[in-house]
Amino acid sequence: MEQFKQKISILIGVWLGGLLLVFSGTGWAQHNETMSQVLYSQFLINPACTGIDNTLAIDLFAQQQWSGVEGAPKQFVLGVHSPLNDTQMSIGGAMQLYRSGVSSVYQGNLTYSYLLKISDSNLLSLGVNGSYWSGQTGFNKLELNQYNDPNFNSSYNTPAKFNTGFGAFLYSTNYYLGVSIPYLLSQFNEDEFSIWDKSDIDRSLILSAGYSCKAGQFITLKPLALYNYYETQSSDWTIGLMVNYNNFISVGAMYHSLGRGLFSCNVSVFKNLQFRYSYGFSLKSSLVSRNTNELSLGYTIESLYKFNKNRIVTPKNNNEKSSVKSLRFF
Repeated sequence: MEQFKQKISILIGVWLGGLLLVFSGTGWAQHNETMSQVLYSQFLINPACTGIDNTLAIDLFAQQQWSGVEGAPKQFVLGVHSPLNDTQMSIGGAMQLYRSGVSSVYQGNLTYSYLLKISDSNLLSLGVNGSYWSGQTGFNKLELNQYNDPNFNSSYNTPAKFNTGFGAFLYSTNYYLGVSIPYLLSQFNEDEFSIWDKSDIDRSLILSAGYSCKAGQFITLKPLALYNYYETQSSDWTIGLMVNYNNFISVGAMYHSLGRGLFSCNVSVFKNLQFRYSYGFSLKSSLVSRNTNELSLGYTIESLYKFNKNRIVTPKNNNEKSSVKSLRFF
C-alpha cells in the first residue's frame, strides 16, 4: 500500500512539475477544435480524456464552413480511444484533415492516459500525447488567366513537424474539471504558404468544467465552460448548456466570447450509437459570416471489456452499479 501511495505521489509530482515548467516559460497555446466537439468529447484537446468511456469509443466529425463558398474550409476528424483490460491505462489516436481551397493540412495524434481512483466517487486521469502534421498547397490546381506559368505548375509541401502535450481530468458522475496543454512546442511556418492558423501552433492552457443536475424525472441539465489562455497573453472563453431527455436526445447551445454561437442536437439512435448535428454562426455584424455545419457520429463497444472496479465510481447503494461514461453520457 505504501509503495502504491509513493507511485501516485511521484506521478502527480511529475505532472505538477510539468505544469510549473510550462508556466515559467514564455507562453501558451491554441487549439483548432470546434466548439461542438467540446460538447461531446474533449479527447482532442485533453489527452487525459483517453479511455474514460470504459469502452472502445469511435468519433467521426465532418465540418463544412461558409456553406456555398467555393473552396471554403472543410475539416474531417476520426478519433478512437480505449482502455486496456485489467489495467488503469488507456490508449488512443486521431487523424485529422483540414482543407481550404487548394491547401490541405494532415495531422495525426497518439494519446496515453493513466487513471487513478482517488476516492470512492472521484477519478483522476493523467494523459500525454504526441502529434504530427504536414501540409500541401496545390498551385497546379488553380485556374489561371495565364496558362503555363512556371510558378503555378507544381505543389508546395510543408515540412513535417512533431509536437507533444499533456493534461489532467478529474471527474465523477455529476461533474468534471480538466486542464491541458495540447501543444508544448510553439511552431510557426517561416514560409509564406500557410493556410489560416492550421499551419501555425501557439501554446495555450485550456481549462474546462462541467456539471450535471436533474431537472425532473427524465430531464438533465448540463452546464459547461471552457477557458483558453494563449501565449500572446490573450484569452477567450466559451459557455454552454446541454439539456438531455431520458438519455435519448440532447439539445445544446454555446456562446464564444469572440461573438460566435452554436446550436447542437444529439440523438441516441441505439444505446451505443449517437448521431449529431451542429450549426455555428456569427453573432456580431462586424465579423465575416462564418456559418458552420457539422455532422458527427459517436459509436461505442462495451462487450470487449472486463469489469474493473478501479475504473468506476463506487455507488452509494451497493445494489446498484455505476460506471462513468464519456461526456455524451455525463
